[in-house]
Amino acid sequence: MPPVYSVTAPPAVFDKRVGLPRTLIETPRGLGLRQHCACPLSSGKPYLPATCPTCCSGSRATIRTGIGGWRLFFLSAGRLTISSNQEARAALRRTLRSRRRAIPKVVRTKAARQVARLIAASGWLKPGLHVGLYLPMPEELDTAPLLALAQRRGCTISLPRVVARRQGRMRFYDLSYGVRRGAFGILEPAGATHRPSRSLDLVFVPLVGFDPQGNRMGMGRGFYDKCFSHRRLLRHWRRPLLVGVAYEVQCVPALPLSSHDVPMDAIVTESTVRRISRAMPG
Repeated sequence: MPPVYSVTAPPAVFDKRVGLPRTLIETPRGLGLRQHCACPLSSGKPYLPATCPTCCSGSRATIRTGIGGWRLFFLSAGRLTISSNQEARAALRRTLRSRRRAIPKVVRTKAARQVARLIAASGWLKPGLHVGLYLPMPEELDTAPLLALAQRRGCTISLPRVVARRQGRMRFYDLSYGVRRGAFGILEPAGATHRPSRSLDLVFVPLVGFDPQGNRMGMGRGFYDKCFSHRRLLRHWRRPLLVGVAYEVQCVPALPLSSHDVPMDAIVTESTVRRISRAMPG
């Protein structure tokens, strides 16, 4: 039986995507632990985490290095937490999408008009502003009344276009030459005038779910989070103003968060306008 060592692989062989060596990870058999661990697990006694907090606080996995050796790798509780968080987000996303699909058509139409009325009274739309909008998928809140309102107010409208589907990248282009069917069957602008995300003044963002703190859950592909990542990385940068639009039934008390999430500055539903206040960095 090959020996087991508690030596960490050198940084050069780590896979940056998952933080693990590029190796085959196998379920540990508890062999070779006596070389470095005197806990009850190595003696064959029933294992209780409290009896060996130093070496048993994480999950063990033996890792084949690909050069004939084996290493013992500890999976931290934080990694397990990330996995649980992703599962929770996926389950909640399915629930909220189902809830959104169940909204009757007549209610959808009324909600879209009411959202436009609330935004009209908000003072956000002013002549000359560069405004980002989306053209909705069937289950999303319709933005046709909002688009017409922004055009009447003299705003320049830009729409998102997927430019790298696998990488989850999109850009905004001015709505000047009509629309066409693009990635995922979504209507996108046909024009060639690119509008950088940082040059937009205001963007209305679709969402699957949100909470009162302004956190947003999307479809899970990360297009909007990547496009506006500067709002998360450069906390002093306040453009564009990000306003989520949704149905009230998409609100939950608290969303499970991910490190890449970009929060909203406000969220508008058919019921109310929620303006989110955040302290500016010192």
